[in-house]
Amino acid sequence: MKKCLMAAMLLVCFSFAAQAQRQQTYTVDEALTRVSLTAGSSMSPGSKIAVISYETPTKTFSDYVGETLTYDLQTKIHRDVITYRNVDTIHRDYKITGADISDTKAIEIGKALKVDVVLLVNVKGLGSAYQMNVLTINVASGKKGTPSRLNLKEDNVLTELLKGPAVTEQAPAGAPVEGAVRRLRAMREAAS
Repeated sequence: MKKCLMAAMLLVCFSFAAQAQRQQTYTVDEALTRVSLTAGSSMSPGSKIAVISYETPTKTFSDYVGETLTYDLQTKIHRDVITYRNVDTIHRDYKITGADISDTKAIEIGKALKVDVVLLVNVKGLGSAYQMNVLTINVASGKKGTPSRLNLKEDNVLTELLKGPAVTEQAPAGAPVEGAVRRLRAMREAAS
């Protein structure tokens, strides 16, 4: 009996280990492309979408996520996009005190921006591992899409994005963040 129980426990442990190894990881650019294709294809033509990158490790990361998704949704999926990526402005304008934006606040922001769908994106890190969490909310119905969690793997883009000023810091007016985003976009375009 003890041997059967031990064998069952080992089987469960190996099953969890195998599942963890199969877990897909993406570069930042692969994850953003996947997000834009998934979000864009779930919307009807002519829909307007607001991209809100509200929690990321750095301001540079937030800008890159917002600009890349906006670019991909406009050029590849042909959707009208409004990007509201300035984290400080969102928190100030909508009196958000925590890191997360509630569904009610997301709908409120969507109505104020006159869009059909709000695409919420955040990137959270635990040690050296980062995960991009994505959720779409239909502004009229309040219906949420299926949340996505994309594990990010280290590459030059992720390393560069993590060098920017932390979201809680006051970034100097434009230069370092905009320069980094332009440099990363050039790298991305050269690779495609």
